[in-house]
Amino acid sequence: MYLNAHGLKEPDKVRACQKEVLEALQNYTASHYPHQPSKFGELLLRLPELERACQVGKDSLTTKQRTGDMPSFNLLMELLRGDH
Repeated sequence: MYLNAHGLKEPDKVRACQKEVLEALQNYTASHYPHQPSKFGELLLRLPELERACQVGKDSLTTKQRTGDMPSFNLLMELLRGDH
């Protein structure tokens, strides 16, 4: 899986965490869907679609906050911006 490490403070830790998550997902799919060996790959193929949906949501929230169409959720916006 692709990791865009640009701007990360600790890219090695992120890679290690990403590896653990992928291994957990693979173990989960193998144990819960033993008769569907392609399930893990199918889920991986959905990740770009999920990333796009997350980006659309993030952009929408950012725009609404900027235009004053929604109350200020400082913690949520900090998390979305990556200020943490």
